[in-house]
Amino acid sequence: MLTREQLVGQHFLPFEEVKVRALKGTVGVQGMTAGDALDYHKAVEKTAKDGDVNVESLAKLLVRCVVNDKRERVYSDDEWPEIMKWPYSALQTVSRVAMRLNNGSAEGN
Repeated sequence: MLTREQLVGQHFLPFEEVKVRALKGTVGVQGMTAGDALDYHKAVEKTAKDGDVNVESLAKLLVRCVVNDKRERVYSDDEWPEIMKWPYSALQTVSRVAMRLNNGSAEGN
């Protein structure tokens, strides 16, 4: 059984680097913590209808999943409009990986 020392401060979240041609580089994508997932679902409840995933909800997912090389988030929760400035193909590419890393739990509410 894992000890407290083994559980605290460990990187358990899945991580992947994704080549994104439309952004001319690589983006770090990490799975969400339980707290981030809760915040995400609360944020998209207002915009998603009938479990649909729209572009705004994808941007709200990515602000929680895009990380730097130290696995630190690049964006804060309220910076999702910055993701909306990405080319649509980049948003799709990165959000597919983010959804997979979160076991598809980001699809719908």
